[in-house]
Amino acid sequence: MNKIKKSLLLASLLVILTPLTTVSARTVNDSYNYTLPGFNGTVTTSIQTQKKTYSGSNGLIEVRKSTNKQKYDARMLDEKGRAGSWVRQVPLNSARDLPANIRHYGGLYSKLQLSSNWNATKNQTSGIWRSN
Repeated sequence: MNKIKKSLLLASLLVILTPLTTVSARTVNDSYNYTLPGFNGTVTTSIQTQKKTYSGSNGLIEVRKSTNKQKYDARMLDEKGRAGSWVRQVPLNSARDLPANIRHYGGLYSKLQLSSNWNATKNQTSGIWRSN
């Protein structure tokens, strides 16, 4: 009888605690809204907005507004300045993976960097992103 009670108690704890650990491991979306300068100009988000949950995992960017409908490049940087690869020509109304650097470790803060094309004009852009 004691073994059955212990087994039921353990199973109940696992059912209760599993959703708590799953929820805490998620990275939330942050919004961005920037005026991106033309002629290969760049802007970077604040370093304190995204804390990486999983080491080496790709992030995500979704472009929701681009006043001139221009495409631009995006990448993730960690708090130590290590950059992931550029995602080139991100268009309006699309979501793209942001490749992580192999040394983007969980627990470090990340930021988003955007870059216009060499022949682009000034552009207001907004959307969401996350570092995962």
